[in-house]
Amino acid sequence: MPKMPQFEITVRGVTAVESNSDGFSDWAEIILDVQYGSHVRRIELTRAAGQEILEQLNKALHPWAGKSIRETVEEELDTVVERLLAEGKPDPGAEPGEYIEYGEERGRAQGLATALAVFINPYKPNVPETKRAAAERVRARET
Repeated sequence: MPKMPQFEITVRGVTAVESNSDGFSDWAEIILDVQYGSHVRRIELTRAAGQEILEQLNKALHPWAGKSIRETVEEELDTVVERLLAEGKPDPGAEPGEYIEYGEERGRAQGLATALAVFINPYKPNVPETKRAAAERVRARET
């Protein structure tokens, strides 16, 4: 695998002297300098744009940040159920690999539903109800 070039990112606020000089936009509040190999890219941002970029990066890098364990397991279960409903059961003449993938997804759904049911009520987990609720959530999102 080829080695990726090093990059360096510098973020700083625009000083009063810089904002009055040529080369900077009047509205720029933050300067983001990205050096990737021998290339340098300067990006001028407002504080609001910088905050939006930061929020989107945080969502991408930490998708479950701020969510409870229940919300995280529920979202993962919904994702698996959505795939199972969309793809359906393999045809009788399907390749063996398709049956294996289908079985793995069903097992993943069963495990997540069991974990969620135990989390909801550790004394009397209701796995079938948890699976039914997940399927209803997925179908409701589709309409």
